[in-house]
Amino acid sequence: MQRYQDIFVLFLAAFIFTIKIHAQEASLTFESDLIAIGSVSKSNSEVHYLHFSNPSKGTVKLLEIHMSYGYDVVYRPNFIEPNARDSIGIRICDDLLKGPFRKVLTLITSGSPSVYSIKISGNIID
Repeated sequence: MQRYQDIFVLFLAAFIFTIKIHAQEASLTFESDLIAIGSVSKSNSEVHYLHFSNPSKGTVKLLEIHMSYGYDVVYRPNFIEPNARDSIGIRICDDLLKGPFRKVLTLITSGSPSVYSIKISGNIID
């Protein structure tokens, strides 16, 4: 009987340890995986923001941003501290895009998961 209790205690300790390790992995939580810009005029140079937070106990480093042509990243944080909220600002290059569009913004981070893909959609009028 003692042997089964020892096995149960070891199993329970391993389970709790695994949960704590996964709970502490740094990760980002996004408000949405789609930035819907809507219809904008070529004369509009508004900055659109992708909002996210870091609910984990570790700092997330933003290593790289890969983007399709047609927009520029005008603001990006380097580090996202634990329990912090931040954003990435993008501006549409109206000269490069015409009509409806759908683009992808890929973020590579030090967290887990390390790759995030965000969709950007909208319509350039006139």
